[in-house]
Amino acid sequence: MPDLPVPNTVQVEILYLLFNQRVQNVWHATFPGGVDAVTLSDCATQFAGWAANVLMPLLSSNCTFIGLEVTNISIPNGGKLSFQQIPAIAGGNINPSEPGNVSFCISLRTAQTGRAYRGRKYIPGMPVNQRTGNQVLSPWAADLVTAVNDLIGFVQGINGFLSVVSRTLDLVERLVPVATTVTAVTFTDLNIDSMRRRLTGRGT
Repeated sequence: MPDLPVPNTVQVEILYLLFNQRVQNVWHATFPGGVDAVTLSDCATQFAGWAANVLMPLLSSNCTFIGLEVTNISIPNGGKLSFQQIPAIAGGNINPSEPGNVSFCISLRTAQTGRAYRGRKYIPGMPVNQRTGNQVLSPWAADLVTAVNDLIGFVQGINGFLSVVSRTLDLVERLVPVATTVTAVTFTDLNIDSMRRRLTGRGT
């Protein structure tokens, strides 16, 4: 069964290549004025600019930004815009990356409480010099928080807001999915996380 539409919302998949494995982060942005072709184009421009100029300088040079896909999920079978980054942009940290499954979780918070109103983003391409033991260094974690806070501003610049999409509530599918504005970005601890599907051959 296809996902139900999310009112006034687009989905942005930022695509990376890490050790020849394609990985991604999926974001959502909501536009109170509605979604059209211009919205998709504006999203592609803003998210690509953010990834290239704000996020990638923090990641290992083994990780490259290769493009993104923006989809109108406000209607069934909404339009899609694909952007290919040519040339691909490598991370700005010259140190090798940790293995592809190693990541760090950034938490997206909204004004609502409960798991349905929180989001998580697992950042790929962690440089080995930003880890000690099973934890990342706190300055690097703080830099990632700052970077995602910058993304909030990038989306506001095109009259939208970064959002968390909830399709279920108490394990029951919502009749109409809900998009809630991200109001804060943080991390709950410095522990590294594992995304097994990012290992070579397992998919994104």
